[in-house]
Amino acid sequence: MQAKKTEANKGLLNITAVELKIDPAAEWEQIFDEVWRINRDYFYDPGMHGADWPAMKEKYAPFINDVTCRDDLNRVIMWMCSEISVGHHQVTGGDPQLVKAIEIALDELERKPPPEYNRPPYPVRVRK
Repeated sequence: MQAKKTEANKGLLNITAVELKIDPAAEWEQIFDEVWRINRDYFYDPGMHGADWPAMKEKYAPFINDVTCRDDLNRVIMWMCSEISVGHHQVTGGDPQLVKAIEIALDELERKPPPEYNRPPYPVRVRK
């Protein structure tokens, strides 16, 4: 049986109405586990430069509970991977942190200091 050929502009999905629910904490835990596993399976030194790799996972996994953004996750992964002591091992990437800056006003800092603060705390002599 041969499949029917689709006509142009027919049978397309309207993806503008698609909603995707994401659980960042679950993703971060999975990313952490995959980084650990990939290093275990593919690091060039099977002895992991003397690091007890399973123990490193146990040591750094609890930090995942406190991760609040991808930068935090990268930092925890960097700490774990630094245990194998290799200079060319880097952690980069991930979702950019899109944090909107909040402007605040600190009235206390915008006021002028009292006159006594404008004088130096020691006598100053001006040479003529």
